[in-house]
Amino acid sequence: MKGDSSLKSTKFVKEIKRENCKYEIAKLKSLIKWKLSFGKNRKKREFSHSIFNDDYYWEREDPNALPNDYYFKPTDILLYDLIPKQNLKETKKGLIRLFKKCLTHKYMSAYGSEENVEKLISGLDQTLHSGNSWYNVGIFDFAYDIELDSFIEHFDIHVRNFSSSYAVIEMKVTLSDSLCNEISDFIQTQYKKPGMCVHENWTQDSKRKSGAKIGYGVSSGTMDEYAKSQIIYEQIEFVKKLFLHEIKKYFPLMIYGREKNILGINIFETNIKPDLRLEPSIYMALGLDEMYGFNLSIAERLYISTATIRWRDSSPTDMMYIYNPSWMESNDGYGTIHNKMVYEFTRGHMDYIYKIIVLKNLGLQFWNLVTEYRNKVNAITSKKSSQKRLLKLKYELSKDFYDFNKITEELPFDKTIEHAKRILEKNGYATSSVCYGRHPYELFTDNPEWIWSQVKNNYTEIESDLQRKIDISSELTAFAREKSNRNLTVAQLLIAIVTLVLMIFPGKAVSIADWIRTLRTHICQLFAR
Repeated sequence: MKGDSSLKSTKFVKEIKRENCKYEIAKLKSLIKWKLSFGKNRKKREFSHSIFNDDYYWEREDPNALPNDYYFKPTDILLYDLIPKQNLKETKKGLIRLFKKCLTHKYMSAYGSEENVEKLISGLDQTLHSGNSWYNVGIFDFAYDIELDSFIEHFDIHVRNFSSSYAVIEMKVTLSDSLCNEISDFIQTQYKKPGMCVHENWTQDSKRKSGAKIGYGVSSGTMDEYAKSQIIYEQIEFVKKLFLHEIKKYFPLMIYGREKNILGINIFETNIKPDLRLEPSIYMALGLDEMYGFNLSIAERLYISTATIRWRDSSPTDMMYIYNPSWMESNDGYGTIHNKMVYEFTRGHMDYIYKIIVLKNLGLQFWNLVTEYRNKVNAITSKKSSQKRLLKLKYELSKDFYDFNKITEELPFDKTIEHAKRILEKNGYATSSVCYGRHPYELFTDNPEWIWSQVKNNYTEIESDLQRKIDISSELTAFAREKSNRNLTVAQLLIAIVTLVLMIFPGKAVSIADWIRTLRTHICQLFAR
């Protein structure tokens, strides 16, 4: 992974290639215009083309390689998703298929039978509270898939209770040594984003008194350290998506099952000491922003998000858990320091943190969903003909937000947040992590609460607006129906009067019939022409 040629073809890698291609096309166009122009225009075009010849001007020397004897490498990905307990039968079938197809042969371990799967499912089904009970399912791999097996050494499955109607599936994905080393080598070396970037912008049109035309500006584009961070992040994201796509075949995942992204926790191992003061560009290249990181112990640090190119402006990014094995005295029978740290993280800290992560994932999903429904409601006018569409939309809104309302009712949301906050407040390492006068762990606990409150407020507003439009549409329909009934009554009255007249004067009926027959003949002749 020392050069772009070895990178997975992820979104940003493709974006770099598109940038370079666009730059070369603009450069060629500028050259052709210069060479084919004459007189004053030639001098102007030559000057304009000169911006493409000053690539050296944009060179920067900020380091993003790690100093010698230091390393920073990914080891695992930790993921959480919900399983509705109404789908526990489907979950049971998935677990049995998972054992039959994916039980790892890489490690010697004792596993239960189908009876144990039945006990697990029954235990979840009979739980009527949101306690922290959890079940160790087993260790699995994708030996049957060459691509997945090359990226993933194995994965662990645990099932946790979440509420009376939902269970959490915890998935710890251990990356293969080859992938870890590949990314680690890339992190170790200095990275220079290849090529240049051309920007289209409005410029004054000299041929007119006013108005603009498209011009070009040139730069190196994304800074090297940000580009490096983005590439590292997307390499891990690539594996995460492959895993979720495959595991979805075995479990009825609620969040990812709706083709939504899941924010996970990327686990890194490093020997960089907290008191080491590296260049800011190096930390940025690693995706580390101290505004979003806090310590859990002397050897552990948790980052709420990964610093990538646009993480502050666009979709949230995965969290980062970083541990330093050099600060640990022994592995205490865990085999390796890595096993001990990951176990203590998942079975210790995550016991009170995992619900916050799940709530944030769910909140972001419903955040996007409520935005979609706001646009749908705004797009429908309060017309008589819109009543069916509005009623259908109301049904779809209630259906899609069923889980949101259900979890809001079942889970003591405020208590869950407060519980995590209290534990972190008692952690001296977390409280000693301060950046710009604020504790980053407070961002971690407050963010899900804020997201859910915004979703709840917007949902209530959309529901009310939708109901108002339904009421107006219903009133218009009722008015139209009343008008139609009035016209029908008048028509019925006229028919009754005509009938009465014909009964009193039967001779008139023959004359009327002849008149109708003559009128029909004339109409037929008219259309025959």
